[in-house]
Amino acid sequence: MPTIGQELKRERELRGVSLSDISKITKIKLNLLQAMEDDRLNILPGEFFIKGMIRAYAKCIGLDEDQALNLYHHSIQQKEQDQAHEKKRKETPILRSRKPNTPLIVAAVVVLLAVSLLIIFGFAQKKGPAPAAVTTKRQASLAAPAPTTPVTAAKPEAKPQGLVLRISFQQDTWIQVYADGTAVLDQLKKAGELASLTCKKEFVLNTGNAGGFTFTLDGRPAKPLGRSGDVVKNVRIGLDNYRDYLGAQ
Repeated sequence: MPTIGQELKRERELRGVSLSDISKITKIKLNLLQAMEDDRLNILPGEFFIKGMIRAYAKCIGLDEDQALNLYHHSIQQKEQDQAHEKKRKETPILRSRKPNTPLIVAAVVVLLAVSLLIIFGFAQKKGPAPAAVTTKRQASLAAPAPTTPVTAAKPEAKPQGLVLRISFQQDTWIQVYADGTAVLDQLKKAGELASLTCKKEFVLNTGNAGGFTFTLDGRPAKPLGRSGDVVKNVRIGLDNYRDYLGAQ
């Protein structure tokens, strides 16, 4: 059965109408009309546009518009069926019957039997009464464990009972500090001001100017939390991790 493009082209040529004439009458670009006749529908804008082209083309050459559209729908259905059949054909594995290789099977069985017999006879020969154990003084001395010098394990560094945080502000800085979950500092500090805070377990710091101050932990200098103008939040300094914030000793 001819495709929609083939049928339209045939009807046009029977009537002696050129594609250029159809393009001038329908205002459809010549390359789009050519694509439709060549059944290159995939490059056309869409199904709605294609149906409009078919109607305009059919009307221009005096062909029944509904008949042309029916042929288009039938062509699409046939194409989808062909594609589905081709896909199914490619996905279906080709099964080939294979005859068993009898000589190979027989050889494999013989080899397995031979290996089994060798294992059985070898095990029977090795099996026998175990020799009596004779222990000499030299053997006993070699078997005796050598005395070891007790090693005293290094005592872990004791954790501090709390932390002391001392802050020195070099720039105007907003800072908020929680000690063990309680807010102990929340204000804008001026350059030159100091703050001294203590906690039992953990400090939590929030600041709008991480480079605007320096601080110490239990009297030891700590590393900066950021650069001037950096906003940092939820900086947790506790008994377990305060050493991570200390500067080089």
